[in-house]
Amino acid sequence: MIFKGKIGVWFWLLLIGGNIALICGGIYEKLNDGEMLDLFFVFFLINIICVPMVIRNYVQIDGEKLIFVLGFCKDYMKIERELCEKNHIEVISIQELVYKTLNHTEKR
Repeated sequence: MIFKGKIGVWFWLLLIGGNIALICGGIYEKLNDGEMLDLFFVFFLINIICVPMVIRNYVQIDGEKLIFVLGFCKDYMKIERELCEKNHIEVISIQELVYKTLNHTEKR
């Protein structure tokens, strides 16, 4: 089962704004060859790191492990059955508490 990751609006604004600033700086500023090379290097570095994060961002449940994928990075985490059962019981208890509270307040 694969769950698509969420990319925040702030990240999109940072990525687009950074690219626009670097492109405008390269077009409208009078830069020598060394400065233009530095500008191209920063532009390339930002896009080679950030764009794959936007495109490849998900969590996958694969049997007994969680697989986290973000850009070029991938990490695994083993799922412990006892922990899942404990959390499931806690979630059910919270749901029952909310249900009882709502039903109690409606009858008044």
